[in-house]
Amino acid sequence: MARIAISACGEGRGHASRVMCLIEELYPRHEILVLSFGEGFDQLDQYIKKNKHEISLFRISGVTYKYNNFRLSPLRTYLHWASFFLLRLSSECQYVDRIISRFSPQLAITDFEPCLPRVAKRRGIRCISIDHQHILRFFNIWRLPIKLAIRCFIGSFICKIYVPNADLYVVSSFFKEKLPRKSTKERVMQVGPIVRKDIRSADVSDSGTIVSYLRKKLPSNLLQAFLAAGLPVIVYGLGRQKDISNITFKGFSIEEFVSDLSRATVVIGAAGNQLLGESLYLGKPYYALPEENHHEQILNSILLERMGLGTSSRLESFKEKDLKKFLQNRNNKVHGTEVEQSDRGTLESIVKMIQEEL
Repeated sequence: MARIAISACGEGRGHASRVMCLIEELYPRHEILVLSFGEGFDQLDQYIKKNKHEISLFRISGVTYKYNNFRLSPLRTYLHWASFFLLRLSSECQYVDRIISRFSPQLAITDFEPCLPRVAKRRGIRCISIDHQHILRFFNIWRLPIKLAIRCFIGSFICKIYVPNADLYVVSSFFKEKLPRKSTKERVMQVGPIVRKDIRSADVSDSGTIVSYLRKKLPSNLLQAFLAAGLPVIVYGLGRQKDISNITFKGFSIEEFVSDLSRATVVIGAAGNQLLGESLYLGKPYYALPEENHHEQILNSILLERMGLGTSSRLESFKEKDLKKFLQNRNNKVHGTEVEQSDRGTLESIVKMIQEEL
């Protein structure tokens, strides 16, 4: 048995979902300590309590995206990140260091969280980075449209600041093709989507519902499209709210979300890597709605269309006719459901790699 410390970014739920997958594979054979914040902390807290795992979970501080009138603001976000790294990173690392000193881990794993890898380096602990964001750092982005390529280049610089010194970088992506590598001295491993056990064991069916996962709000253009869809719509990500006609808003529950996702006719929502990977694993046609200023989600939506497994448009420009066309064509090849389900191999390779690092 080894002691492993894991930290996860708390922005959104994808980071926590990957950590849950790791816990499923590593616990109870190893002693686990987890650090996170925000939505990620809440999801991990729910998961650990539900499964009655003897895992220590600590709330730390971290950076999040910033919005103006429910639209992602790159300027406010970058200023917030700069403020955290210049003014708060040192004290937060000291807090993490105090936690780590009591636990004495033999290995550190981070999913896009900056404090643990720095503390691990200082203490001589081997560190593995496992996330999707490092696709921006280690793969050639210059084949993209120039504006997006420039924004992804900035994102690659932020990745280097976040996790500058991991012993191994594992890049998880739903995109199956081997991406062209940049020249790099770091050890890099590319794997497929990391899918939770409850997703892998779910009974897949078609209940005639649309499942949507959104961030911050349901914009008026998407609301009108959902109202005219002719199907029940289940919305996650906005918390429990009063139902509107055929639209039901649900608070986040791991079990309920998996059940709804596995029975969905189609999935429409944010273009996060984790949700895309889970939906495609279940064979669900996906309409990705990246926010106008969210370069990572725009990149994901482009890769989704290149695979021929979904379609996309910007959240702000989505129209009722787009949804109707998508629902009419969802059984076409472009929305095919024959997705290579190689996640078991992904998890096995990651666990083997972790054992080697120990």
